[in-house]
Amino acid sequence: MKRPRLPVLGQVKPFAFTDAQNKRLAAQDLYRNVWIAGAFSTPCAQGCNEMMKNMASLSRTFEQVTAVKLVAVTLSPSRDTPPVLSEFSGRFVQGKGNWFFVGGKREEVDEFVQRQLRLELDATGAFSPTLALVDRSGYIRGYYDGTVTAEVNQLFLDASALLKERF
Repeated sequence: MKRPRLPVLGQVKPFAFTDAQNKRLAAQDLYRNVWIAGAFSTPCAQGCNEMMKNMASLSRTFEQVTAVKLVAVTLSPSRDTPPVLSEFSGRFVQGKGNWFFVGGKREEVDEFVQRQLRLELDATGAFSPTLALVDRSGYIRGYYDGTVTAEVNQLFLDASALLKERF
């Protein structure tokens, strides 16, 4: 049985952040890629660590697929500077860069995470357990609990399906 297309749940508008290597990452850099976005801050508490481990697993799984990227946005950009992001990312990233750890001005981060991606934060406001799946044209196509293995597995399947969609 053929699975129905994923719904369009929103659209990501242009943005630009600074990554852990102090380089610019903008929306146009992700255009034509399927990407998975999450939000965190350091230090990373239990639920956040679980989500980051699951994102690391997705990163490894898609390592050879150049059209899939992962983006982790810090919710504490004043504390999580590029050197802090670089050190933190080293705990999870092995291999070549398909996973970007980014930050920016507080207002821009809040706009991106809460209003564009519409990720709900945990009770502490320190991270969002939700991961957003974005297609090659910048449309949000799904939300998944990044701390639940079954949902992360579904995210993998849905991201793989998006790779086959025409855009």
